[in-house]
Amino acid sequence: MMQRDHNGDPIPYDITFTTHGGKNDEPGTIINAKGVIVKGRSKANRKSSTVNLHFPGGQVRAVHIPLITHFNNKRVR
Repeated sequence: MMQRDHNGDPIPYDITFTTHGGKNDEPGTIINAKGVIVKGRSKANRKSSTVNLHFPGGQVRAVHIPLITHFNNKRVR
């Protein structure tokens, strides 16, 4: 997921994931993230099984790996 192109720049991906629904087992929201960059995982990320997604607008969001459903439009579960 952290591949680079021939210039050494990170390759953007399309990733679909769901948000956690909360304490009451409520359904989460489906997020279709287009052109996000996956950055390296910190020690805290490894412990919590998350990856940091950097969105084109500058937003950074930690996503739990088990909540990722599609990677470049291919189902992963």
